[in-house]
Amino acid sequence: MTIWIPLIAFAVQLAIFARFLSRFGFSPVWAATAIVPLLPLIALWIIAFTEWPIPDRREQAAMDEDELTRDFS
Repeated sequence: MTIWIPLIAFAVQLAIFARFLSRFGFSPVWAATAIVPLLPLIALWIIAFTEWPIPDRREQAAMDEDELTRDFS
């Protein structure tokens, strides 16, 4: 019975990480890196220094503004 509590907590943690990663534009499979010790630190390092798939809000606003000015030109 006592093994179920940590397993459930770990599954909830994986689900939360997967949700965060999918909102950031990354594959939720990256959450599986939490299974192997020290691999999450390497995964966080990779995610932190790669270009994110979802554009920055400022970049998106600039692109939208360019489209608007191009339409009226």
